[in-house]
Amino acid sequence: MNEILFFVLAFVIAIFVGTKWKINVGIIAIALTYIASLLRDLDNLNLFTLWPSQLFVMIFAVSVFYSFASINGAMEKLALQIIYRFRNAPKLLPLAIYAITAVIAGSGGGPYVSTIVMTPITVNIAAMSNMNPLLGVIAIVTASGGASLFPISLVGTLIRGLIEQTIFSDMAGVLGQRVFVYGFAFHTLLFLLFYFVLKGYRLAPLAMQKPEPFNKKQKMSLLVIALTVILYVLPSVLGLLLPNSPLLALLKARFNFTFFAVLAAVVCFFLGLGDEKEVFAWIPWKTLVLISGVGMLVGLAQATGMMTRLAGLISANVPAPFIGSALAAVGGIMSYVADGVGVVFPTLFPLVPDLSTQAGVTPSLLYAAVSIGVSTTTMSPFSTGGAMFLSFVQDETVRNKLFLQLIIVPFVFLLALPVWIYISYLLT
Repeated sequence: MNEILFFVLAFVIAIFVGTKWKINVGIIAIALTYIASLLRDLDNLNLFTLWPSQLFVMIFAVSVFYSFASINGAMEKLALQIIYRFRNAPKLLPLAIYAITAVIAGSGGGPYVSTIVMTPITVNIAAMSNMNPLLGVIAIVTASGGASLFPISLVGTLIRGLIEQTIFSDMAGVLGQRVFVYGFAFHTLLFLLFYFVLKGYRLAPLAMQKPEPFNKKQKMSLLVIALTVILYVLPSVLGLLLPNSPLLALLKARFNFTFFAVLAAVVCFFLGLGDEKEVFAWIPWKTLVLISGVGMLVGLAQATGMMTRLAGLISANVPAPFIGSALAAVGGIMSYVADGVGVVFPTLFPLVPDLSTQAGVTPSLLYAAVSIGVSTTTMSPFSTGGAMFLSFVQDETVRNKLFLQLIIVPFVFLLALPVWIYISYLLT
């Protein structure tokens, strides 16, 4: 317990010091990582290995990929086109963002690709339509979080694969479908709640002229983006028609959107769609330092086994009716500062079989609790979703305000989630 409190205090100090004295929280986190390693006497631990290189490369690659369309005005004009079509019914804009994001996430793109595709468009829509940018974040997070649990999506596939390694392997397909139903219903209700709380229905009609058509560079930029996304999700979509194809299974396993983005960026350079200096100036270096620095502190917690002990401590001391709620809360807290897919699923999913058999709780509810908990807090600025959204907000005042909101709102989600899981438990 003392070790858990030690790391929680380190996170609180990093956020407080960085916010109060306007120092990048990532820098503070790196310093605290070093201090913590000295206090814990971790001489054998190479701190450089704690740098979240995968997350750093992903955000860097995606930023470069979208910089061309942002610099030449393609993203701004695309946002204008969408707003123009909803100019007389702007209250439908948040609903449209939710629906499009859900389709991308559920069709195979998963939470990463849907967030990557929709974030720059949504940032521009919010800036031009007076829509609260927080509502834009919530629309993307809830849509991608719920729809990505669909069985053919990236996360849905991962969930089924993890279940197949347990005593419930013969039920993996059915359990995966139930997880999707639980998750999608929760996220949809959550989005609708905030749609009314943030007054998305009160967006006033916009008096605007029809946007100018895209120029050649803008068309090429959007074409490269569209082809990149289509090529990435195509194996998953074709997998519905040919579920036993070894070639499609191989492509799904090998395709990685981060490196797709790098390849597409190289194509954009060769097509002359952007200048190298402008591209690298557009990269959100401050956000990269923020997420990577906090990632090092999280990595230290993982290296010392704190994350696993936290999960075991809570799940082993909770009454059966509240086990699902506890798993959801733990998953959400871990996902607040860590990669849910890479860290939380492998940590908490192995607990489900024993908890289900010993406490008599249906495994689908426990798997759903972990899965929804992971996706609920991905809008945290220290997690992938929130960091990605902040990286596309160019207005520093808006970004600073949104940063604080993204620290607080996930905890509001976490208050609602255990209630949802407990009600679901009573109904099963």
